[in-house]
Amino acid sequence: MDFKCSVRVQTAIEGIIYFTILIGVGLLLFAIWDFGDSEYNSFQLERTQAGSIQGKYIDSSGSAKSYYVTVRNGRYEADHEVSLVDYNAAKVGADFPIVPTDSDSVKTDEAQEQADNAQADSAKSQAAERQNNAYWQWFWTHQLLTNMSAGGE
Repeated sequence: MDFKCSVRVQTAIEGIIYFTILIGVGLLLFAIWDFGDSEYNSFQLERTQAGSIQGKYIDSSGSAKSYYVTVRNGRYEADHEVSLVDYNAAKVGADFPIVPTDSDSVKTDEAQEQADNAQADSAKSQAAERQNNAYWQWFWTHQLLTNMSAGGE
């Protein structure tokens, strides 16, 4: 009986060792793959600091809008985040980096974005003020009712 027990224990220990080695190799391969991918992306970004603009898009998934242009240099292609002025000045097929123009449409778009941001900030502050006023109205009404009920007793 001792022999069967020791064989089971040895088998369990070997299984744990093999499982640990397997997990370690998997993590090592994942780390190598992840590092290689980020290195390739930064290499691609570096290679596309100059090239031709292939397209442009706006990402508004976060709290603010982000403007991107897709740049190709030979066989390398990457997306670069740019300012609103650069985004408006970018034309497909033009050279990157972008040289902003002083056109009226660029100035109008930038002014419109600033106005939209100011309007959003104003709406937030008005909502906060209304909430604050509602709290104080509730507080003084509660005080008044408490004083009236204490005076009636």
